Amino acid sequence: MEANGTDAAEDASPYHRAIGDLGRVLLEAVTAHPTLRVHLSCWTGRSDPLLALLGAFPANAYAGLDATVPHSKATEAHAVAFDVPLSRLLLETGAPGTVPSAAARAAGRAAFGHSGLLPLVAEAVAFRKGGGAEKGEEAMEAVVRVAAAR
Repeated sequence: MEANGTDAAEDASPYHRAIGDLGRVLLEAVTAHPTLRVHLSCWTGRSDPLLALLGAFPANAYAGLDATVPHSKATEAHAVAFDVPLSRLLLETGAPGTVPSAAARAAGRAAFGHSGLLPLVAEAVAFRKGGGAEKGEEAMEAVVRVAAAR
């Protein structure tokens, strides 16, 4: 165990090295282009490194969550949905094969990801944040505000 409370082997993992590389690339890009907005699309990683990246780039970085959030086993996405402020969160449909669980149950194999399913992603984020329909509407409004600012 290191003095900072982390395991040296964990800090040397490929995941942590990749996050460090991403931070360095973002720093270089934002230094060269201070008004650059960065969308970390379809984030499926851990919450702590994402929060560190968002904290390091408070005016530039946004995290995207897609239709994996409603799935019961997407625990990393659940943590991100809970931890990331709505003002820094973008809701996404993901790939055509990424379908919210409710849509997959309703349509079966014919289901495909599209923007009409965003309310299901917002609902899942709201559930993870501990809110109901009101939080889902707030999540959708935050998405519209961020998109309009672009």
